[in-house]
Amino acid sequence: MKYNSKDLKEMSNAVRALALHAIRTAASGHVGIVLGCAPIITTVYANFLRRGRDKFVLSAGHGSALLYATLKLAGYDVGDLNHFRKVGGLPGHPEYGIDGVDATTGPLGQGVANAVGMALAEKINKTDSRVYCLCSDGDLMEGISAESMAFAGLYKLNNLVVLWADNGVSIDGRALTDVDVSARMVAAGWQVATVQGDDFAQLNRVLNNAKKSAAPVFVQCK
Repeated sequence: MKYNSKDLKEMSNAVRALALHAIRTAASGHVGIVLGCAPIITTVYANFLRRGRDKFVLSAGHGSALLYATLKLAGYDVGDLNHFRKVGGLPGHPEYGIDGVDATTGPLGQGVANAVGMALAEKINKTDSRVYCLCSDGDLMEGISAESMAFAGLYKLNNLVVLWADNGVSIDGRALTDVDVSARMVAAGWQVATVQGDDFAQLNRVLNNAKKSAAPVFVQCK
């Protein structure tokens, strides 16, 4: 492990500050995912994502400010966050081609399917690359995510980790993920873990264990 919980907390607060500044400057954007998911994305990038080898997909593409801020602080050349959601600046949803952005996302559920496809491609090419995906309640309310996750479980894509930001809220109100999502993932052939989404020690432990899993790993981040 490169960074301890104290380090990661400071980093995630820096990510929050930069992302919230971008949203305030733009007078547009999604604040909730920035506040809630900064610890998750910070842990992935600081301690697990190998630059140039592994991939990260923000399926919850509306949280682009969170991704851009993380990439900026990690040393990627994403441009000026003061131009977030402005003509000629950083787009409101992540777009492939921006340094560090591995997939264009926005339509909910699509990013999960992209991550599954990437993991399959890495298996076919026999690389040791891993794919990390952060998804929201809204992503799991879409059928495309369930279908692609069933595929990943069937073909044992153990180079794939999906982290679910489980807060029970969508833009329209209460999230409709009121079925037992984790039980469904177990039935689909995934290894499932539940963590507190702002507990860095738990996140580190689960992501370390994921490297040894024989199945894709689904992390419920409360």
